[in-house]
Amino acid sequence: MLTDTAGQEEYRGLWAASNLRSDAFLLVYDITNANSLDALDYFMDMIDMETEQRLDNGGVPPVKIVAGNKCDLQGARQIKSPQGLEWARKRKCGFMETSAREMVNIEETFARTCNPLLTLEHRSSPIACCILPYYGPSLAEIDLRIQ
Repeated sequence: MLTDTAGQEEYRGLWAASNLRSDAFLLVYDITNANSLDALDYFMDMIDMETEQRLDNGGVPPVKIVAGNKCDLQGARQIKSPQGLEWARKRKCGFMETSAREMVNIEETFARTCNPLLTLEHRSSPIACCILPYYGPSLAEIDLRIQ
């Protein structure tokens, strides 16, 4: 299952109850919004607590990727690439910059998020991924089944 929270604040409590067991997290921020990267701290703190619990119980940590979106809007950029990369590295996450509008690094980002999951033992069962952007128009859920 792929869940897109679209950064809607009213879904924070619901998100914690239903998505912390995800196998992967794609945390998306807006490079043209100086506050959007730090706004991911809330989700990252909860993901880190869940990761510690999984490791304590002999489980596998989730895949975590941070994506700076809107890289096509260089003139409006407020968060530089090295800043996003450093934020991701400190939190042991992969990093990409993307443009949903121009389809820059979209497939590559999903591949980096999902490919590590294909090597896990539970390949025949559904894989749960969660997209956590700070901004966006809607909440969307799509079931992904790995054949």
